[in-house]
Amino acid sequence: MTSNTCEIPSFPMERTLPLRPPAEYTKFRKESPIIKAKIWDGSLVWLVTRHADVHTILTDPRFSKVRTHPGFPETGPGGKAAAHATKPTFVDMDPPEHTRHRSMVHQDFTFDKVESMRPQIQQIVDELIDNLIEKGKSESIDLLSSFAMPVPTLIIYKMLGIPYEDHEFLDKCNSIRTNGSATSAESSAASQDLMNYLSQLVNNKKKRILFLFFFS
Repeated sequence: MTSNTCEIPSFPMERTLPLRPPAEYTKFRKESPIIKAKIWDGSLVWLVTRHADVHTILTDPRFSKVRTHPGFPETGPGGKAAAHATKPTFVDMDPPEHTRHRSMVHQDFTFDKVESMRPQIQQIVDELIDNLIEKGKSESIDLLSSFAMPVPTLIIYKMLGIPYEDHEFLDKCNSIRTNGSATSAESSAASQDLMNYLSQLVNNKKKRILFLFFFS
């Protein structure tokens, strides 16, 4: 393990090209693959830049994903506030709690399940491409925001039974709570709005199931 004690870089670094990692990563991988960095609140964290090291850390149970643990690094104050203000999703849990929650949705991501959704996925992709072609006749297009992001989002919304007309509201909530640049109040409010919506969605589905059960 090596580190540069003369100058501690700030994280995150700026990207000169939006689809490429910061240029500093290339230097770090060659000279200091594991290096100390300073985040927004002045705290020091370890920045790991080599694939093998990242893989080792992500598969080592001694490293925790629970964001409310003391010292857990966040890229901004909004993320830290949101982590303490709302219930964690299963991606922010450690085993065995993470394993238990993951098992609840595993059946929806098997090969057979995904293959059965192929026609729906194709429809989503086709509609987005048609929109891109039409939009591209008069203006430039951002493929990330107009295609790469909507495809998985709309597929997951369809799996959850979320009405299409609600996706803009949910996209906005999720963007605020995860972009790391929102204020504490904004991030907490967006997280609460998202949780309230999902809770109402579940309650509505329960009511519908009970209705069908009693009157079928």
